Amino acid sequence: MGTLSFTLSIAFVACIVMCSLQYSTEVSEVINHYLPSPVSLLLHNAWSSFGKALASFGIASLSSGNGNQGSSKSILTKDELQGFKHKYLAIVGEIFDVTKGKGSTYYEKEGHYNFFTGIDGTKAFVTGDFTENGLTDDITGLDPSGIRSLEDWRLMYHKEYKYIGKLIGRFYDANGKETEQMLKYKAMLKEGAAKKQAEEEIKKLYPPCNSEFKNQASRVWCSDRSGGIQRAWIGVPRKLFTGSSGEFRCACIRTTGPPSSNLDSTTHNNKGDLDNPNLREYDNCDPASHTCPL
Repeated sequence: MGTLSFTLSIAFVACIVMCSLQYSTEVSEVINHYLPSPVSLLLHNAWSSFGKALASFGIASLSSGNGNQGSSKSILTKDELQGFKHKYLAIVGEIFDVTKGKGSTYYEKEGHYNFFTGIDGTKAFVTGDFTENGLTDDITGLDPSGIRSLEDWRLMYHKEYKYIGKLIGRFYDANGKETEQMLKYKAMLKEGAAKKQAEEEIKKLYPPCNSEFKNQASRVWCSDRSGGIQRAWIGVPRKLFTGSSGEFRCACIRTTGPPSSNLDSTTHNNKGDLDNPNLREYDNCDPASHTCPL
């Protein structure tokens, strides 16, 4: 009798330990492989029931891995995430509890952004397409700038809301490991960071203009701090073309001294950037004026 009691005690303690651990796919496979079907089924059911019993007494259990306990180690399927409508949302495969935090009311049943909850609508954070097709985790078609914007959103959720875990799907597999798509995301993010750095350098060389848009009197103009770039010169407005798409932005350029691309030059014609082939004058504007009408 003493031996039986001791054995049952050991089994009970083992069950508690098992129910406190994450019930992973690997554990399930081991049980199914080494134990007879009736025994493995009994153990699976007991494991699940005991985990629920622990939760009813306020004891946190990680056994199910379904996020009900808000564990940072939770790994949810898409179907499980849908069960947390108006509570959880996912972005780039990461799940957050949006019931508490800045702007949490937006995700309630009548909230403006409730459609983000219960799914991973990653792409819509950038595109603004909140239709069923637009609310997708497929980021195909986004350029590095779009990926950079997504990363800003992801970091915001980490700052403002509770992180729950990972979503099985496009960015993470069933074991919570990064997929090929996540590796591509990170590569594009790195590319986007490099592009942003290059853009910042261009802004320093060719500061953006001030702008004012009115029905009858729209204009662009330069000052010694336009574009947020403090400098000792003012410059004149020009259209700056940086690609082959035909798109341009207003830039304030130097009219004297060496060109901005070679400020250390000692052999120049003292015309600043006026001869730069990527810069064009605004129509109906005095080339020497600090202000140009639109």
